Amino acid sequence: MLSEAAPRVGSRVAALPAEVRLSFSDAIDPNLSGLTVTAPNGASAVRGAVVISGSEMVAKLAPAGQRGVFRVRWSIHSKDGHRSQGQYTFEVHD
Repeated sequence: MLSEAAPRVGSRVAALPAEVRLSFSDAIDPNLSGLTVTAPNGASAVRGAVVISGSEMVAKLAPAGQRGVFRVRWSIHSKDGHRSQGQYTFEVHD
């Protein structure tokens, strides 16, 4: 289960954050889990590889001047065998 997200689910922020960080209630299997962040223009906003460690996933974001709604999607397989997936949005505004 998703326990914490930064930026927060449904939030409005003044500038694109440096990263998206998701925390889950259980340890995640890095080989069976993934995270994407899609920019308003439909392109990936992730720069480099997503880092999965323990119960956290972190995606560094490419600096871009885009404003609008960004979509975060994740799929996890916890170490105890449970699967979960979901999505949320946050908005970058002026």
